Amino acid sequence: MNLDRYQVTFSPDLTEYEFISEGRKGRIQKVVEFKFVGEPMIYNLAFGDFDPVAKALSYSNVSDNGDGRKVLTTVAAITIELLRWTKQILILGMNISLSQLKTERQWRSATGMDKPRFEILLSAFRVAYERHFERTLAERQSESPQECTLNGYEELLFFTLFSFKADLTYDLLGLVCGFDGSNAKRNEDTGITILKSALSDLGHTPIREFKSVEDFKLYFNKNIKLIIDGTEQRRQRPADFQSQKEVYSGKKKLTR
Repeated sequence: MNLDRYQVTFSPDLTEYEFISEGRKGRIQKVVEFKFVGEPMIYNLAFGDFDPVAKALSYSNVSDNGDGRKVLTTVAAITIELLRWTKQILILGMNISLSQLKTERQWRSATGMDKPRFEILLSAFRVAYERHFERTLAERQSESPQECTLNGYEELLFFTLFSFKADLTYDLLGLVCGFDGSNAKRNEDTGITILKSALSDLGHTPIREFKSVEDFKLYFNKNIKLIIDGTEQRRQRPADFQSQKEVYSGKKKLTR
């Protein structure tokens, strides 16, 4: 794994790991613990901030230190290293679930919205899912020969929104949520398809194209916001000084 990660210290039995998160809120001590669950060599992964008052791992604190990707990469690297040593450990997954979201800050950190908005979106998400598949999620899962990794509309919507916020590779996303990378990809694809439909039902999707100039003008007679998703292209530097000023990009120090 060549992604940027923190230096880690660990206990002699390789079940406790510590590292320091460094970001916009300073230095925060993080703890990763592997707790034995049962044979054959099954462990549960626990992760969070170290609480200096309780002198223990805190599951509820959300530090929001601006280095989430580096932190999760470090946790993934720790897990891989442990697997190399034991070779037989089954990871049950980190404790990432809706039940842990207690405050508005935690909701926004994990999903990008507060709980009331999540519940509004969830209602539209459920309707969009059943319209798309012409069956309920429970009915589809009952027909599946494999064990389901996400149970219910809430978990699927939460996973989809969390995947946007975390911005992880599918392998890391699956590791964090307790299943493999291919399942992470399939679940996200399904979630995105249903989410687009739900947002459209709620009237929150923008118009991305117009068939004519007249349609464009008609739309902007009533709407004033315009978002353009474009790609910068290099161009040759003009010889004329005034022309140079018109095309110069001060942000990236390149001629655009």
